[in-house]
Amino acid sequence: MNISFIGIGSATASLSHRATRETSKDEMLVRRIAGGDQLAMRSFFARYQTPLHRWLLRLVRDESLAEDLLSDVFLDVWRQAAAFEARSSVSTWLMAIARYKALSARHRRTHAALDDETASTIVDPADDPEIVLV
Repeated sequence: MNISFIGIGSATASLSHRATRETSKDEMLVRRIAGGDQLAMRSFFARYQTPLHRWLLRLVRDESLAEDLLSDVFLDVWRQAAAFEARSSVSTWLMAIARYKALSARHRRTHAALDDETASTIVDPADDPEIVLV
């Protein structure tokens, strides 16, 4: 019995070609966005909206915050598309923008001041009579 793996090289080449084609398509969209092409921005948004939203939601664990961050990320893409230097893939650049925004939002949220109503709902363990007896 003779098993041949001739097709593996062509499958790998096909996947590599597909990845290269997708990368060049993304870079073309970013160049068009840099030129103010609104249709390119819509296409870019449609392509990345769902996976980016899911990723942001995993990072911040807050639906409304993830939606706000998603809008901010795509606004930054619109504003900064001309600054894209293709040192990484477009998806990596997009994820870096999203990650920075998510981490900044999480940092801001943990340092937010408490209002009186929220502060009054926090239980003070020192008020527990059992702890006082110890």
